[in-house]
Amino acid sequence: MSRKSLKVSILAMVFGLLFVAGTKSAMAQSATTTKTTTSEPTTFTALTCDTFEPITFNGYVKTVYEVKDDHDGSPRKLKMSVTWDDVTGTTTSGRVYKATSTSKEAYDLDGLPSYQKMSMTQRFKSKTRGAADSIYTLKIKITVDVYGNVTQDKESEKVDCR
Repeated sequence: MSRKSLKVSILAMVFGLLFVAGTKSAMAQSATTTKTTTSEPTTFTALTCDTFEPITFNGYVKTVYEVKDDHDGSPRKLKMSVTWDDVTGTTTSGRVYKATSTSKEAYDLDGLPSYQKMSMTQRFKSKTRGAADSIYTLKIKITVDVYGNVTQDKESEKVDCR
């Protein structure tokens, strides 16, 4: 092999190595998003606001969590979308209270792992004319592990009248 072809081969290998290193560096900088979906069973009995009749809430509160890391030094983001569509409250006399909302919230995370305490509130509108609405509050503790996976634990729940 001549000196000229050896220099060209070495130069081609050096450029190839630089290209691969640049590609890996660019891939390391791309944003990553981890998505977790939970379905919190809800079975809770309280009293209605007007007649003090027992009201039982049943269903699932569905939550989708997304943890986004841009890998650029900016804070990681926790986004959550909560759907109450599957939760219904019923009384022994047959009154029905239905939830029909979706809420979206976002939080900055200082780092991973992370722990957050949150309150999710839902107004249950009575389908009976003149009956007071019930405000259901679910308090949860959210844990985000080092990989961005989210788990949640129910801490408390209560119903207020409005």
